[in-house]
This record gives sequence, C-alpha cells and structure tokens, in this order.
Amino acid sequence: MDHVMASSAYPPAFPAVHVNGDFYWDGGVYSNTPIEAVLDDNPRRDSLIFTIDVWNPEGTVPETLWQVAGREKEILYTSRTSSHLARQKQIHHLRHVIQELTKAMDKDVRSSEKIKELTSWGCKTTMHVARLVANGIAGEDH
Repeated sequence: MDHVMASSAYPPAFPAVHVNGDFYWDGGVYSNTPIEAVLDDNPRRDSLIFTIDVWNPEGTVPETLWQVAGREKEILYTSRTSSHLARQKQIHHLRHVIQELTKAMDKDVRSSEKIKELTSWGCKTTMHVARLVANGIAGEDH
C-alpha cells in the first residue's frame, strides 16, 4: 500500500510517503515520460512507444490566480516531456551512428575487447514514439 500511496503523492497537496527508509513522491515529479526504460533496454528491440501527456501544452491565457497556477504546471511538465523526448532521440541516433561506424571497421579492429565494449553501445533498432496529448476538462482548475 505504501508504494501505491507514494505513486499518488503529488506535492504540495499530498506529502511524500515513507517507504523502506526513504521518502517518495509521484514518479512524474522526477520524470514525466521515462521512456529511457524502453530505449535503454538490453537487448534492444524495435518498439512502438506510447507517451501520454496529461498536461496540455496548448492553453488559453489565464485570467485568475488559480488558472495561472494550472497553466504554470502545464507548461512545466509539457516542456520537460518535449526536451526529454528530444534528448532520447539524439541518444538513439548516436547508437545508430556507432552501429554504422562498427560496420566500417576491419574485422581485426572489431575483435579487440576495448572496441567490442565501445561498439556494444550501438544498435539498429527502429523506435516509434506516439505522443498523445490529453485535452483539458472544461472548468478544470489547479
């Protein structure tokens, strides 16, 4: 039950939950879209990854203090998702670069232990990310 409570603890409304000697909040406070768990999987596999943004990146200009607080949250979390996805895309591209460079090496070079370790970072997988954005609910506030 502590793990369920911790995964629902969202500041400032819900306090951190004590689990096995440490305090935890909802994982989205740290990473709203932790797709690195899929992209860093070993062995790597072709994947279709769905991300769901519960915070809408598009919104109207807030008119009240509550709306400002809600809009701030939307901007904060959606910008983190966008930058996180962009960084993972760069890393995945570099893995493909490593794979191509590995193919260009002579077999005797590829057989060294150091080169094997370095080339293990390469991959030839295809990753598709489908990003879904939830629409706001009419009358929803902070």
